[in-house]
Amino acid sequence: MRTFFTNWFKQQPTKKSILEDLRTFFINNGDDAGADKLWDIISALRGPDDGNHDLKYATTEVIRYHVTGKSYYANVSADNDGKAKYRDELVINQYDHFIQHAMKAFRSLNLNWRTNNDADA
Repeated sequence: MRTFFTNWFKQQPTKKSILEDLRTFFINNGDDAGADKLWDIISALRGPDDGNHDLKYATTEVIRYHVTGKSYYANVSADNDGKAKYRDELVINQYDHFIQHAMKAFRSLNLNWRTNNDADA
């Protein structure tokens, strides 16, 4: 999954070529578990719509960092102990749509929801 994203950043793609790649991926893999994982990652890349900046900091920024492999602008940063503590202490409501996508995105990227994924970074 990470290779799918990493190739975009190496090739300097256009918005049009990325959308074409996504369409092709979903058309060819629509019934595949990989398509579900990619959808969760894409959904989590956007972040929560409720303006919860702490949640975005602890989830979306980490997901973006692990998708792109680097911090290159605001709202993309490695994980840290504070972010992990915030996630670990979240009261998770099964109806919180964003958190469900974020948790699945963490699993899809082989990240641990409750611990610092970049302790050695």
